[in-house]
Amino acid sequence: MKKKVKTAGNPLLKKALFLFFFSLLLQIPLMFVNGVVHERNYLYDSTIKNIGREWGETQTIAGPVIVVPYTEEYYEREYTVDKQGKQIEVIKSKKRKNSLVVLPEKLDVNVDLKEEVRKRGIYKSMVYTGELNMKGNFSKVLSNIPENSVIEYNEISVSLGITDIKALLKIDKFNFNGKEIELESGTGLGKPFQISKGISGKLGTKNEELEEIPFNIELVFRGSEGITLLPMGKDNSFFIKSAWENPSFYGMLPRERVINENGFTANWNISHLTRNYKQYFFIGDGNKIDLSEAQAGVALYNGITHYRQVIRAAKYGVLFIMMSLLAVYLFEISGKKETHYVQYGIVGFSLVMFYLLLLSLAEHISFITAYGISATAVIVPVSLYIASVTKNIKYGLGMFALLIGIYSILFSILKMEDYALLTGTLLIMGVLYLLMYVTKNMEIVNKKVTDTEENGNEEQVKK
Repeated sequence: MKKKVKTAGNPLLKKALFLFFFSLLLQIPLMFVNGVVHERNYLYDSTIKNIGREWGETQTIAGPVIVVPYTEEYYEREYTVDKQGKQIEVIKSKKRKNSLVVLPEKLDVNVDLKEEVRKRGIYKSMVYTGELNMKGNFSKVLSNIPENSVIEYNEISVSLGITDIKALLKIDKFNFNGKEIELESGTGLGKPFQISKGISGKLGTKNEELEEIPFNIELVFRGSEGITLLPMGKDNSFFIKSAWENPSFYGMLPRERVINENGFTANWNISHLTRNYKQYFFIGDGNKIDLSEAQAGVALYNGITHYRQVIRAAKYGVLFIMMSLLAVYLFEISGKKETHYVQYGIVGFSLVMFYLLLLSLAEHISFITAYGISATAVIVPVSLYIASVTKNIKYGLGMFALLIGIYSILFSILKMEDYALLTGTLLIMGVLYLLMYVTKNMEIVNKKVTDTEENGNEEQVKK
């Protein structure tokens, strides 16, 4: 009489379930790697901002403007009561001080930004030194002064707003109406007008000279991250050039721009009709004028840092790790050589270490070189390990080819900023379709394994 022997569950199915959950479990070390990357990225951003504050912040150039102080005489009605108790109307003459701010008729600005590299420890920051040339003219400065006003000609001044005044290196020229202006720090205009910080000086101009005032200004200043110009003229023409390869324009976009490997150039032509304030305003009237509502600027974009690239690479980690472990699984079932769970674990953690090694190297050498070294440090040992475990050099070469393909796909995704998601999705789907083709006969393989086990059990019963 034959005795029935219960067969154990399919070991390949158990192994497949183990690989699925193990791939998810590897998300934990990947999360730790992501935490390290975010921490280092935060430290990098903080260092860059500190360098920018010390070197020079993002500069905003506003002006120049002419400020005309005057004393206005006005009349005010008052009511008093006489001795008989009658109400009497009295008109009294009073005086008040105010200032008229006049904006330029024409404003031409040329800026040349020369980039520099500043280091602090292992971190590098791109900053710039800017050379600015500003030309234009003012017209009919006193035309909007109220009647019955006494103008304080000796106090008429000119002001130029600069955001980070400590980064102003030198003033080569500050010429108004053919005369150099003696300058002092501060504009005296207050924060509501966005030009509270900057430089100013007495104009020293007579009445008859205020009809037409040409000016010519040349400055050298430092800054970081970008520069903003305010179109305060009636007719504005701006030109900015730099060797920076990654500009990002904001505000009013340039009429013409050229960006290539040598840097960029940009031109703006802006009319006063694009803003909501006039060519003059009075300080003492409590006007809330936002001069920055119209602006033209360029942010000097550093591109994607190596920290961002490592973060992006880690997002695809679980998929690539799962595909790599699946390849080891296919080698196991096709070669009929059992791979231990510990061996799967070693391969999985080796793939996770790629991201930590990439981060460590990218902080000291170029990202491309760091990527090549990190990928090689994983591909070669894992391929040799698979060849040793399976006792088959073909499987080692197959793992080598697969890992090269995976890391090549990942690198291409990191370099394609605009089409990274589309490319990554299509390539991953292609790999999945390939795996579908390779595993289409897995049921037959499993059946063979099960048949072999049953035959072995029958032989044991017979004995």
